[in-house]
Amino acid sequence: MQKLVAVLIAIATVLISIYYQQHFVMKEDTKRRAWLTLLVNEEYVPGVLALVCSLKRAKSMYPLVVLLVSDQLSAEVQEMILNEGYLVRPVETIYPTQKPGNLAFQRLTHAWTKLH
Repeated sequence: MQKLVAVLIAIATVLISIYYQQHFVMKEDTKRRAWLTLLVNEEYVPGVLALVCSLKRAKSMYPLVVLLVSDQLSAEVQEMILNEGYLVRPVETIYPTQKPGNLAFQRLTHAWTKLH
């Protein structure tokens, strides 16, 4: 009886792994997949550049899209990002409905902009 249960569990495990394997296999259709990062001010530029280096080193098959809050960035930084060849999407800052000064952590004000 125990051998039968062990065999059934092994068969179930194989069937489940075959079923879920399709979700983890790289597909050739990559046009709807990308890495996104939000650049809200010039303090984050080194982080974006580090991310780019990491993605290149990992040979990522997906492009990087930089969401730019253009009213917070100088024209030089925006031009630098564009000249590097990244996909750029300008976005507007989204603020919480409360006054920004009422937030517990002021540094998280820009987190709302990630909702784009």
